[in-house]
Amino acid sequence: MRTLLLGLSLALQVSGAQAVVGGLASQTQPNSNDPAHQVPVVNAGLGACSVEFHVTDGQLKPIYGAQISVHMRYGFGGFHKMDLQVSTNVDGRARFEGLTERARMPLEFNLEAPDRQPNAVAVDLREKCKSVQEVLLPAK
Repeated sequence: MRTLLLGLSLALQVSGAQAVVGGLASQTQPNSNDPAHQVPVVNAGLGACSVEFHVTDGQLKPIYGAQISVHMRYGFGGFHKMDLQVSTNVDGRARFEGLTERARMPLEFNLEAPDRQPNAVAVDLREKCKSVQEVLLPAK
């Protein structure tokens, strides 16, 4: 009986230590339910392609609030046009979804942030439908 109680006591101490360690881990890692860490998404509703951006500065720190815009021409003769824009979250991330692989030319995404050099990234969705772009916006 005494061995059983000793084993039960030891098990409770170990589970309590795991709870403390688990509590510390949750404090150091960003909460995926936190709205600041959710990746902003714009869905064009035209296809299955997507482009995700990770925007950083010269020290590879994420840039919050960088504006990413694209002007698309698609469909027969390129007569259909659409302008999309999204801003990065605190992790420097943003995503465009629902893009068509039938865009007339490679899409040119323009990136701007306050006190940063603007940058443009061309993405050809015909070559790679799901793309991840690492973009550096150095200081002016």
